[in-house]
Amino acid sequence: MTQQHRVHPGTTRVRHPLHARTLTVHAIRRLSASLIELRLHGDFEAAPLVSVRGGMAEHVKLIVPDAQTGVLSVPRIVDERIAAPLNGGAWSSRDYTVRAFHPATAQAPAELVLWGVEHPHGPVGAWVARATVGDTVGVLGPRGSELFPENYQHYLIGADETALPALARWIEEAPACAHLTVFAEVESPAARIELPHRENTTVTWLDRGAGESLAAAITACPGDLSASFVWVAGEASALIPLRRHLLGERGLHRDQIDVSGYWKRGIADLDHHAPLDAEDPQN
Repeated sequence: MTQQHRVHPGTTRVRHPLHARTLTVHAIRRLSASLIELRLHGDFEAAPLVSVRGGMAEHVKLIVPDAQTGVLSVPRIVDERIAAPLNGGAWSSRDYTVRAFHPATAQAPAELVLWGVEHPHGPVGAWVARATVGDTVGVLGPRGSELFPENYQHYLIGADETALPALARWIEEAPACAHLTVFAEVESPAARIELPHRENTTVTWLDRGAGESLAAAITACPGDLSASFVWVAGEASALIPLRRHLLGERGLHRDQIDVSGYWKRGIADLDHHAPLDAEDPQN
């Protein structure tokens, strides 16, 4: 059974039963110089996975084998809470946005699609960089789906590499009649990917190596945003000034914005994925 409640202004969160499952890497595809796609198969009947259209920021915890022993220790779920693995082993996890979940059909098994940034920092990022077909991983969640408002005619969307799967879902799942202004920040042109096609959508790529950033581009974005919904995700500390700008100089209401930190500079494998309300001392 799912339950709905407000997670923060402007959105509604639908809670799902929490499940832990062990999945197998069925396919791997390199999307860019830094982004890897993992397609995971497994028993989704015993541990159902719920993904809701419009839940662009849904995320799961990806649990990887111990780098030293190769042993995978997947936590248990007891009374809707995460408990220690039966084997008593240590476990490392990181939040990953659900790019897509395809339920089983007569022609194909159920499949979870994740996009992961390849980097050597932290056990999960290192595992993604060297993953091969046939590897096993643990996956917890999604614990819930955050549903965004559908009554705006314009959506301003910003994402860095870590939030590209959510950005792709915004392009696919935003209200059909709405216009989207999209900013995607990556390290270099080699990190750009092919995004889904959508009418009434403007995409601008920002190259971090050339000094471009989400905060600067969105701050300088011309026009009146008073009738827009703004969703931005990336490095937490860099986005706090942008959130202040949207609420202050632009005069947007809290219901109109969702600015989230998907990672934090200097902290490896941080399960962040959190709105910046609590992070901002001026909140």
